[in-house]
Parts: sequence; structure tokens; C-alpha cells
Amino acid sequence: VKLSLHLLVATLAVTVLHGRFPLASGALAGALPLLGWSRVALGRHRWREVIAGAALGVVAGVLLRAR
Repeated sequence: VKLSLHLLVATLAVTVLHGRFPLASGALAGALPLLGWSRVALGRHRWREVIAGAALGVVAGVLLRAR
């Protein structure tokens, strides 16, 4: 199992930016499903790896914002 670092970084950015730039983070959040689909369609990851990467990105973003 290898986490999708693309989704990890993208969800981290969405989570951190949400407080200061809600429109920008919303636009980026809208692209997350497409990014996840592309990683699976290209054969780079499986869905569980994409979801795990996204979940870790959200957790990291929440922890960064809590500081």
C-alpha cells in the first residue's frame, strides 16, 4: 500500500487555506475527486490508497490549523 501523496498535499492545502481563502480552497476542493479518479485511472494507485492519502492530508491540515 502506498498513499497518494498528490491527494495528501491537495487535501492538506484545502484544509489549511479554508480559513483565510474559502473561495480558493473551495475551487481546489472541487478538483479533488477528479485528481483521485485520475490517479486510479492511470493505474498509479487503488481507491483505498487515494482515500487514505486524502484522509491523512485532512488530519495534517487540521493539526496545522490548531497550532
